[in-house]
Amino acid sequence: NMIANYSFSNQIFPQIEFLDNGKAVAFGDSEIVLFGSDSKCSISKEIFPDGEIKSVFASDSYFGMICNTTGDDGKYFNQLNVYSETGYRRCQKKLKDSYSKIEMLGNKEICLTDGKKAAIYSLMGIRKFAYNFDTGIYKIIAGDSARRYYFITDDKISSVRLK
Repeated sequence: NMIANYSFSNQIFPQIEFLDNGKAVAFGDSEIVLFGSDSKCSISKEIFPDGEIKSVFASDSYFGMICNTTGDDGKYFNQLNVYSETGYRRCQKKLKDSYSKIEMLGNKEICLTDGKKAAIYSLMGIRKFAYNFDTGIYKIIAGDSARRYYFITDDKISSVRLK
């Protein structure tokens, strides 16, 4: 059954994520659309980022993106943007870390990895951890406490507690 039908000109939405409260977030190539949980699936918010959307991520109650943004000096940089389920922007942060993969961990922190490098950011854009591993990093899993993580590399699994 079709609940709703929307048309967006010159727009492709390759990814849609469903949040815990019945809302949906559609990630387009130049905008993000948040749909309400009502029976008509109405648009509750449209977000137009500053710059090109490079990567997106979502959890049950937060979503975000990294945009390739132009600074005042004309140089490009990666900008982290984190939003609540209502579309309120919680964070806008210029990133220094390079990355090839981004995901939201189970403890609602953002994880960036790039080969042997990894970084973990809070929802407010505070970098909690950054490290260059000796071997490739495959996955980071949040542990059961606030500072416990499991790092899965090419050759081992390490349990780490951050200070």
